[in-house]
Amino acid sequence: MRLPIADIVIEKRVRKRAGDLTSLKRSLVRLGQLEQVGVRLRPRKGGFDYVLVYGFRRLSAAREDRKSTRLNSSH
Repeated sequence: MRLPIADIVIEKRVRKRAGDLTSLKRSLVRLGQLEQVGVRLRPRKGGFDYVLVYGFRRLSAAREDRKSTRLNSSH
């Protein structure tokens, strides 16, 4: 499933910072997304949210790149 990056919610995490994403952003541009991000559905009034389970650095790199608009996810 390809999800819009803006629709993925990051909740409280153990890792607070993504660190240096330079090489990961370069890899996303050159090779594309090799590994999915994991999300779970969280019900909310009027629908649901996609909550990130794993792939924090991939999501952070894609958000910083701003060319990426969607990520492959396991849902």
